[in-house]
Amino acid sequence: MAGIGRAECEWVDFVADLLATPLTAFPEERVAAQLRATFRGVGCAFHIREPGRVPVQRIYQQGSLARLVDELNTWAREQAATAHPILRYYLATRDVAPIQVAEVPVTLVGARTLGSWYELGRQWDIEHQFAIRLLSNGPADRSFVLGRTVAFTPAEMALTRRLQRLLIGLDRQATALAAAGAPAHEVAADVRLTRRGDLGDPERLGAVGVVLDPGPAPGVDGAAARQRHTGLR
Repeated sequence: MAGIGRAECEWVDFVADLLATPLTAFPEERVAAQLRATFRGVGCAFHIREPGRVPVQRIYQQGSLARLVDELNTWAREQAATAHPILRYYLATRDVAPIQVAEVPVTLVGARTLGSWYELGRQWDIEHQFAIRLLSNGPADRSFVLGRTVAFTPAEMALTRRLQRLLIGLDRQATALAAAGAPAHEVAADVRLTRRGDLGDPERLGAVGVVLDPGPAPGVDGAAARQRHTGLR
């Protein structure tokens, strides 16, 4: 993956580009492409769970997974709630922070679940995954899930936590713009998002996150939640 600082700059540019064009819906596909490029993922999906409805998974950045899309979507609908370590973790805790499979406490999901997932995931070349949840006031639980063959580094996971705030803010902006009909370029001008030529300020990504995200994400801090369990690997 590119250096973390460079990746942050690329995400600031990315959000600036999005807000400089009419934004009437959350740009799932473009975000999936950017995530896959940043973290060199094999594929990236957008997963939606809503009470009383069949789970939906859209694999936008398919890569080598293109031939497996139907199989993966069927598995996500029918088995993920009981067989995917990350989803089981989220369903069992109040944690909303990004997490990767390698960080899921074995004491929470069980060694058999983790072992079965790694065996299955290796067949698809996506055994190592992280999830970034988008938090909203609506009933749907929406997450980006990115997979690859190697675990994510601590620096990469720290970046996912910063990107979560950015993406939540972007989602809220898209919702507000769609409701109010405000021109996206006016919002971009208001928050003074700039292009690559003026990205020397290391606090710029954090500032953009603060602008886009009106408040801290609800829920328990991920590290604190995981400290309640032992045997993280």
